[in-house]
Amino acid sequence: MLARLESDGPASPSALAEQEGVRPQAMAVTLAALEERGLVSREPRAAARSRRTAAPSRPKGLAEAIEDEFSQAERRELQQLPALLDRLSERL
Repeated sequence: MLARLESDGPASPSALAEQEGVRPQAMAVTLAALEERGLVSREPRAAARSRRTAAPSRPKGLAEAIEDEFSQAERRELQQLPALLDRLSERL
């Protein structure tokens, strides 16, 4: 998802949830955790104040850091995070 934000630019949480195949509630949890760590920022959209968009806080360097730090197998595992968070949010 972070790579998608970096390449495609800001997106709504509902659009991200749809693209990642998770429930909007799971995406909200994911975005909150990423925002807390400074990896994304969420701001109101100009056209609809009640809606928010998520954008990478570190558009340069994050993908490179992930590439350098994690093996290809580990990066595939990271891609499973939204689905795992979705499962967890269903139990809460």
